[in-house]
Amino acid sequence: MAVDSFTTRGIRHTCNQLFSARVNDAYGALEFLTTLGFVDSRRVALMGLSAGGIAVLQAVQLGAAEALMKQKFQAAIAYYPSCSVTSGEMAVPTLILVGERDDWTPAAACRKMMEQRSGKGSPVKLIVYPDAAHAFDAENLKTGISSFGHFLQYNELAANRSFQDSHVFLSETLGH
Repeated sequence: MAVDSFTTRGIRHTCNQLFSARVNDAYGALEFLTTLGFVDSRRVALMGLSAGGIAVLQAVQLGAAEALMKQKFQAAIAYYPSCSVTSGEMAVPTLILVGERDDWTPAAACRKMMEQRSGKGSPVKLIVYPDAAHAFDAENLKTGISSFGHFLQYNELAANRSFQDSHVFLSETLGH
């Protein structure tokens, strides 16, 4: 299920601000999904990219919004999020995927978050892709662009590797 937090609110982007309503949107989607007979609530993961990745980390941060919710995600994947918005203590197994050349959401901030984790909560895995910039999985950015003063570019190797890494993570975390 893909959640569009912007259209109904008339928002075009959140590239220069945090948008905390996305966390509630994620849990609203989870609540809806669990009412569907074909959805196994023990196998629902949350995934987001960039600002969506930030929402993922905020949604599954141990003791934060997740503590208030009846339904729980079972795993989380955040593509190139800002790791400075969280303690790194997660309520569910979490995979963070970032590019070494990302100047918008730097890998260094994710490494620092990982170093400062106390070990509480679930495992968190950080994968940094060499030579990858922000939006490394966006095939429409093959030539690269500047957006809000940051460089975004598709990287086929990193994109393919991230898809494999995500698949392995979900298989190991949620089963086949």
